[in-house]
Amino acid sequence: MATIPYLVVAQFIDTKVGSTGLTVTCDVDEYDVTGSAYATHLTGSSMTETRNGQYRLFFTGDDDKLYIATAKTADTDVDQQHIPAMIARLDLVNTAAQTGADGDTLETLSDEIAAGSAPSATDIWAAATRTLTQSAAAVAAAVAGSTLTILRGDTLSASLTGLGSIAARSKLWFTVKANPADTDAEAIIQADTTTGLLYIEGAAYATAAHGTITVDDEDAGDITITLDEAATALLSIRSNMAYDVQMLTTAAAVQTMTSGVCNVTADATRAIA
Repeated sequence: MATIPYLVVAQFIDTKVGSTGLTVTCDVDEYDVTGSAYATHLTGSSMTETRNGQYRLFFTGDDDKLYIATAKTADTDVDQQHIPAMIARLDLVNTAAQTGADGDTLETLSDEIAAGSAPSATDIWAAATRTLTQSAAAVAAAVAGSTLTILRGDTLSASLTGLGSIAARSKLWFTVKANPADTDAEAIIQADTTTGLLYIEGAAYATAAHGTITVDDEDAGDITITLDEAATALLSIRSNMAYDVQMLTTAAAVQTMTSGVCNVTADATRAIA
């Protein structure tokens, strides 16, 4: 059994055209393909709008399970508030794109995603290797594609390598959001190289030194993100959040250097001192 990334895509319709500007969540159910076992995998995970009334969600799951997704909105103008969503295994999408199979459904999906706001499967898997590690207790962060898992209440040390040259930077940000549409002040985590830790759980954080972004190699684009255990102890348990690393250059250009999915998992021991 292996953990792999999946993509959910759904399109809401209002009077025969795609409905935009909706707040959409997704429930994902898990089935054992060797039997009849059923479990809830995700409930109420926020979906991100792309275009033409389409909404997407990245999540991770096991390669020996079957996943069924339902996209939901409370908007009463759409033709249907609960709709079945399409799920694609991104490792298989990448294979289809490499072979160049014209007309292949997975290849077409990859092309459509690449044209929108989401990263394509090729972008994800062709990216330079990232090494993400965490925890004073030597607990390794789970990595699938560009997914980072933080253990609540542990010291985080995450090394991201091969982002590309950041020599022209004037500032770097590391941001985690439950919904990419949220403001920076609503971020689950935000830190920058100028101040340090700015926000935790949508509130200003008092001790800036509890979060740092250290540049290890500016030409290769190697950085290390650290969070103090006092800061991670405040995090709520969540999955399928969006994170990115963004650069502001000395020429006032803004560039996202990498992005992915961030999960916060529960710790058993809550004491940190």
